[in-house]
Amino acid sequence: MLAGHRGLGLGAVVKAAMLRLISVERPATRRLVTSTAAENVPARRMNERVGFEPVRTAIVVEIPATDLAVRFRAAQPR
Repeated sequence: MLAGHRGLGLGAVVKAAMLRLISVERPATRRLVTSTAAENVPARRMNERVGFEPVRTAIVVEIPATDLAVRFRAAQPR
């Protein structure tokens, strides 16, 4: 999104339209889950504006597979 368009509520409008579409096209849907990076405060606020509530915090970690392979080899008893 262009910087000049930030903060106008466009994300909330789009998300609300998507939620309305889901409710019409999939009326059996009982729960929707979305995820937002903890540091992305504007996105968190937007999600709360359209009705989402924070229920958990997740920490996602990663390591390149090549680094992991090296670590496993180094940790194996000789």
